[in-house]
Amino acid sequence: MSDSTSNQNYLSSLAVGVNTLVWTISNGVCPSSSDTIEITVNPSSIIPDFSTDTNEIYAYQIVKFIDLSTGNPDSWHWNFGDGDTSIIQNPGHIYTDIGTYPVMLVITNALGCRDTIIKDIEVKERFLVPNIFTPNNDGINDVFKVIASGYKDFSMQIYNRFGQLIFESLSPTIGWNGKTASGLDVTVGTYFYIIKAVAPDGKDVIEKGPLQLLR
Repeated sequence: MSDSTSNQNYLSSLAVGVNTLVWTISNGVCPSSSDTIEITVNPSSIIPDFSTDTNEIYAYQIVKFIDLSTGNPDSWHWNFGDGDTSIIQNPGHIYTDIGTYPVMLVITNALGCRDTIIKDIEVKERFLVPNIFTPNNDGINDVFKVIASGYKDFSMQIYNRFGQLIFESLSPTIGWNGKTASGLDVTVGTYFYIIKAVAPDGKDVIEKGPLQLLR
């Protein structure tokens, strides 16, 4: 807003970026004189914000962090609260322990403006053993994998109906793809698992049961 006849003027609603202003001084019959000035308007303040792609976050499960910041940031620095960091705008992360983690996001725009937000993320425990899987390479349920979120000292053995050990894993992130140690497909049928782990409360957990392999 301005008054072009006043010798004390002000402006509002300038566009973001460089604005070139010209003013002219008139003195009766004398020649007028002009001058210019450039005013740079910076973007509005950046506001950091983020969310996750799921409301339930479990240990050993991938959670995606989604940047919701405004103000056109062009760099991001994440601290997931467990010692890991990322500079990707929308990173994925895996927590290996249950608990509450202070996740920090620092954003910066092209002008060097910076702001920070911290949100607490709760990572929960969960134990789930499927009873059937179909390793037919269709991308759906191809691997027998146990969800043991927050559990320690995990071990899993898979046996055939003759009691022969077919597969063994020491991590819930490593499942069985329905093959022998030499890489051959096992036959369709019933197999048996023994799973041992230590729960978050320190109690020993032993799970045993049948597993159906279909193709």
